[in-house]
Amino acid sequence: MNETSPGSDAIYKRLYSFAEMVADLLLSVLPASTFETLDLRSLERCPPNTWATTSTSAAARDVRDLFAPTGPALAPYQPSQRYILLDERHAEADYAGQLTSAVAKLEQSRSPEDLMRLADVLAKLIDRPDQEGLRRTFADWLRVLYRRLQGPDEPAPPPKLTLEEVRMTLEERVARWPDQWTRQGMERGKREQLRRLAEVRFGAQTAERLLVSVRREHDPQQLDAIAEAVVRCETGDELLRQASRRT
Repeated sequence: MNETSPGSDAIYKRLYSFAEMVADLLLSVLPASTFETLDLRSLERCPPNTWATTSTSAAARDVRDLFAPTGPALAPYQPSQRYILLDERHAEADYAGQLTSAVAKLEQSRSPEDLMRLADVLAKLIDRPDQEGLRRTFADWLRVLYRRLQGPDEPAPPPKLTLEEVRMTLEERVARWPDQWTRQGMERGKREQLRRLAEVRFGAQTAERLLVSVRREHDPQQLDAIAEAVVRCETGDELLRQASRRT
């Protein structure tokens, strides 16, 4: 599996420590005839072998390919074991296993709305009381994916939430976005107004320094007060001192 985002490697290990996840994955990648003699209900956890790559195009499909070539005399003693490479970010998302399909679609999510839809799907797929551990693992992964989609400046939902609570948190945050966009637009407008006023009165250099000074100021009243200072101040240095005191 191709997975590089922070925290996801640990999440994958947790996900596939659950027998139902392993069974679902086997249903997705093995021929149906395999299960004529294989009872997935008898799965037991063994020490895991984890294979990971950041470039699926160059990934080996056999353990033998991970070793340096040897001569004919040593070739029979070289380990060989083929395995299936499943790159869920680029593969088709509809697998025979419903949980595997959900994992693939989560990897391919492009928005918080995608995550909310998949949280609803997961809530229906894993609804038994004995699946609480799996539900919480998916909830933790949704938090990781949300942070990946939104960037480091957006805080992830709080830890230790249930699957339903993570879904509700995402819905609440998405609902607040229009107000946030409005406020951000107003702030950008006020900063542009400050820049123009300062440039007219004191020149482009002072205007640029003023923008740097107020870049972290989000209070509209403070931005208005600085705009008034642009009009009242006699020099650019005086303006920058007043702006610095207010921010």
